[in-house]
Amino acid sequence: MLAGILATAQNNTAQERTNRQVINSEHSEFEKSEFPILKKQKSGDDWWEPDTVHLFSADSEHAIRRVIHTYNLQGLLNISLFQDWQNNTWVNNFQWIYSYDENNNQLSFTSQSWENNTWVNYGQDICCYDDNNNMLNHLYQLWQNNAWVNYKQVTFIYDNNNNMLSDLCQKWQNNTWINYELWTYSYDGNNNQLSSLTQFWGNNTWVNYQQGFYTYDDNNNKVSDFYQQWQNNAWVNVQQGSMNYDNNNNMVRSSYQNWQNNTWVNYFQFTYTYDDNNNILTQLFQNGQNNTWVNSQLAIWSYDDNNNWIGFLTQDWQNNTWVNSQQDINTFDGNNNLISQLAQNWQNNKWVNHIQRLMIYDNDNCILAESFGWINESWQPINDGVFFWYNNGQSSFNFALYHKGIVSYKKVTKPITAIEDFAVSTISIYPNPTTGQLRIKNYELRENTVLKIYNIVGQVVFTSAVSPHSPETTIDISPLANGMYFLKINEKTVKFVKN
Repeated sequence: MLAGILATAQNNTAQERTNRQVINSEHSEFEKSEFPILKKQKSGDDWWEPDTVHLFSADSEHAIRRVIHTYNLQGLLNISLFQDWQNNTWVNNFQWIYSYDENNNQLSFTSQSWENNTWVNYGQDICCYDDNNNMLNHLYQLWQNNAWVNYKQVTFIYDNNNNMLSDLCQKWQNNTWINYELWTYSYDGNNNQLSSLTQFWGNNTWVNYQQGFYTYDDNNNKVSDFYQQWQNNAWVNVQQGSMNYDNNNNMVRSSYQNWQNNTWVNYFQFTYTYDDNNNILTQLFQNGQNNTWVNSQLAIWSYDDNNNWIGFLTQDWQNNTWVNSQQDINTFDGNNNLISQLAQNWQNNKWVNHIQRLMIYDNDNCILAESFGWINESWQPINDGVFFWYNNGQSSFNFALYHKGIVSYKKVTKPITAIEDFAVSTISIYPNPTTGQLRIKNYELRENTVLKIYNIVGQVVFTSAVSPHSPETTIDISPLANGMYFLKINEKTVKFVKN
């Protein structure tokens, strides 16, 4: 287990909710992407982006793969070319190609593979947007028999406040679009989501599946949610939750109950503490057993004077006492660049090394990253993935299944536009922790603002367009698995907890 502080986003993609379950959801681990997560820079600023990445295996002294990126004049990624080292030369493998509209919304993404010395299409995404840069449609196509063939599409509808009212998923079958899944939403006057309804298409009609209802306090913190599932032509209670907050709108407790035998039974609860900077210090997880809360796991965070996350410890409740389980130790240089991550496991009453990652920087850009495993009482190279932070930690990307990566960067500059940026000092998110709804305030007002959420290992698990005309927005992250996440919007990054 390695806890990383990741950031950054650039490319506009659709909000995806494939195979999601709101109630008692089980989530498979997201695949680590080889796609570099790229920073959307501020107008007029010089910004660094990866130029060429060389990737090494633990058993190879020569790079086995390289990735070459090219950018347009706005600093947006145009092409990512992947090549493999074969017979002492670099050979094309596959490439990704992007296009954008005049507002820098991503219009298309095309993947191609190198076959018989030529590029062959594989798949493509095509997107369109309204005048507020809200995505209206996301079309997925596959290349078959020398033609693009529809696969699926998602269509979005918004209200006048740019709140999403519905998203409809359809699949292409027998040369026509067939309905598959429909989500519909309602909101209050503060743009808080009040309800969500999930339906699936069956027998030429929409069939109810699940619904949720939410309430909020005067600070727009969600204080309750209530879920039902459609069974035997009737709505049946499934789960309900309640949340409490401190004066800084930090969530201090969230408790959930399941509906069993026509009564509400305690299921689980989280309790949190924070420091004076609103950094989370502890998270206590408890299970409901025999009408009482029973300890299960305790997570403890620590920070340096610059609010860098330097320690993370988990303990399990065993035999009426807390027993160490795992810990992460992070170190930073004087510019707050993460230079090492150490993961250890508690074994035989002592900490035992597990995984270590080391990073070297130049001009606040990570140019070398390596991963090691503790094998036979020494650090040995392993293919556990490499992580790169650049632009003084405001941007990041990662590659899975490699031991080492060496990166060069190029400086890209976005020309100053007629629209001046409205700068603010910080982003406010609440409630934090959250069980589903996350309100975001005080972000910079820009045309084509996109937010992304990353999990603990830097994988993008949520993306959404943000209205450039509203100083706050609300997103629904109920489908995400419980844990620590990082929200990136413009140049700002904040961490939060989903439970």
